[in-house]
Amino acid sequence: MDAASTGITPGDPEYYNLDVRYALRMTNSGEFIHAAPWSVASQGTSNVSHGCVGMSDANARWLFGHSRIG
Repeated sequence: MDAASTGITPGDPEYYNLDVRYALRMTNSGEFIHAAPWSVASQGTSNVSHGCVGMSDANARWLFGHSRIG
């Protein structure tokens, strides 16, 4: 996931370019559910996302494996 796709450029403090696993696109505007192992301790208690829904690897893998296109 590259923040450049949203207009945030390298050098900006909000810029990110991350490889994420088990990504499921939820909207045409670019909202995703994906594994975010770097934020597991904060999930459900703090806003540490740039807009996606982050999950543990195990939960994201389960959801990805049980989801269908459509």
